[in-house]
Amino acid sequence: MTTAITAGSTTLATNYAKLTIRNPSVNCATAGGTTLYATGPFASAFFGSPLHADHLTNRHLLPSATDVLCFTVLLDPATPATLQNTDMTAAFTFAAEQL
Repeated sequence: MTTAITAGSTTLATNYAKLTIRNPSVNCATAGGTTLYATGPFASAFFGSPLHADHLTNRHLLPSATDVLCFTVLLDPATPATLQNTDMTAAFTFAAEQL
């Protein structure tokens, strides 16, 4: 999975919006599970590799299986007031291949 900021504030996405992505053990409302992207800049969030081939960091699913991903976004308390009412649009790209 890769992330691209397609509109809005790249400053907000790079410096102040923090993202965590995890695969929960039960559901998104409960703590725990596997962290796929530890809290870091929203704009550069990724996990796995978009390159062709079986990479160690890629997720594996059996045919017809599903995968639950929880996205948590936190706004840094140090975000300047000048960024109030700022928006951004992000595109998450999931690359899949059959091995």
